[in-house]
Amino acid sequence: PTDAQPALATWRCEGGGTMTVRRVGDAIEVSSPRGVDVTLPASPPGSRERYGEGLYAVVFNGREALWFVTGKSPLNCRR
Repeated sequence: PTDAQPALATWRCEGGGTMTVRRVGDAIEVSSPRGVDVTLPASPPGSRERYGEGLYAVVFNGREALWFVTGKSPLNCRR
């Protein structure tokens, strides 16, 4: 699909941070704008838009993404 996320992408986030996302099979490796490195599985399995586990989640919508951390406001990012 044309809206599929690239294998590796850097996103610019509000507040000046960046988020790097690398696709690894059905999961993604995220270097978050807040300095956390985490691997997130597709949620639900097979999803290409939503990834999450535990405290962290990412939702992709084309060239926009939301980075979620439990207890904090989500960050809006663009690539």
